[in-house]
Amino acid sequence: MGQMFSPRVLVCAVIWTATVIAQQLPTTPKGFDAAGPAQKKQTLVEIIRHELSTGPEAVAGMIRSGLVNNDAAIREGALAAVVSRAAGPRFS
Repeated sequence: MGQMFSPRVLVCAVIWTATVIAQQLPTTPKGFDAAGPAQKKQTLVEIIRHELSTGPEAVAGMIRSGLVNNDAAIREGALAAVVSRAAGPRFS
């Protein structure tokens, strides 16, 4: 049997999916509080990677909200975000 999708189509689908997910990430503490667990985790990953394009006050508010979340995985992600911020700035 032949391939159903070419590698190029699969790569485009993965990039499109990542773009859609990134566009849905909250960028404010209120948005973070209203987001689902998957969005909160992905937002914290973006904060850890220093890739979330929002102001430092909003980032601090989202981390603060994550630290008091009922979900242990989100609290762990928020703590990792604190550590990543304390480790220093990211230089390109």
